[in-house]
Amino acid sequence: MKKYLNLIILQFFFFGAMAQAPANKLQLPLTYVDGYGPYFQAMAGLSWDDENPLNSWFKTYKDIKGIPPSWTAVKKGIIFFDIRQFAYQNYATGNISKDFYIELQNCWNWKPDTTLLSKTPINCFVYVVRGKNSAGKQMLVVDSQGNLDVADDTPFEPVKHPRASTPPLKETIQVAYQKLIGGKVTDLKAPIMLKNDSSMLWFNIPRHAKAQFRQNGRNYDLNISNDFISDDFSEARITLAQNKITTMQGMDSISNKGEYITIGKKIYRNNGVIADRLELEEITDTLENVSSGVARIENKYLLGQRTHTRAQTLAWFKPYQGSLSKLRHP
Repeated sequence: MKKYLNLIILQFFFFGAMAQAPANKLQLPLTYVDGYGPYFQAMAGLSWDDENPLNSWFKTYKDIKGIPPSWTAVKKGIIFFDIRQFAYQNYATGNISKDFYIELQNCWNWKPDTTLLSKTPINCFVYVVRGKNSAGKQMLVVDSQGNLDVADDTPFEPVKHPRASTPPLKETIQVAYQKLIGGKVTDLKAPIMLKNDSSMLWFNIPRHAKAQFRQNGRNYDLNISNDFISDDFSEARITLAQNKITTMQGMDSISNKGEYITIGKKIYRNNGVIADRLELEEITDTLENVSSGVARIENKYLLGQRTHTRAQTLAWFKPYQGSLSKLRHP
């Protein structure tokens, strides 16, 4: 029983030390780079607008102008650069219900920080339109200007690629979108990749981020990924630039948000990207304090468990310590 009590005390000590330790947080600015960097080239299936009026997203759908009138079997799909921004602005404008908005927050484990979001709708998405031309060929057109009009965009026949492959970067399409940066709506461009196979249309956004900081006179370069399915890097997956994620074993070097990464001689918690800055929280000092506390408790526990401690063995001597007569005449 005493053993378990000591373990419980140890747990309280550990978590108490973690809570009371001053946080040493690094805020590292990001540089965005086109391409996949060292990461696997993940893709996601494009979802087409569901025209059922009972669909919770129905009021968020946009009319797209300029679709060739000869096209048949037309479908519209959307790629989100920031689906949280999209949800927030559509809740603010009444296009999605409060209940559905709360449901999304629970599903995404998301607590909206409205200081980082625009209540005024911004183009945080891009539309892709698919249809068959008069010759019966399947065609695509991307609203690359973000103006909800594809009359100024060039339709193309999607190239089929095997499911397990990723098209070369030369096949990307540069598209315009908007993002709130430093409280201001900023016009940006990013590449999108589309892949057609026998089952569906796939997409990704081949862009990752980089960050750098200095520790003990040495520079460390970090790569940051969001799995290439949006421009929202809040759920940052980070790795040292020296690591190549080319095998499943290489995945072990990736630190997801909330996990830890060793850089140099220190350990950091990955707190994700906040306002275009990667936040790393140093925990090495905290662990050292906890380690010292654990050692003290462990030492006290082990001494207490000895069958005969030094104090117990010399208990007979205590009456004689202050009595010279007892020492002379025991």
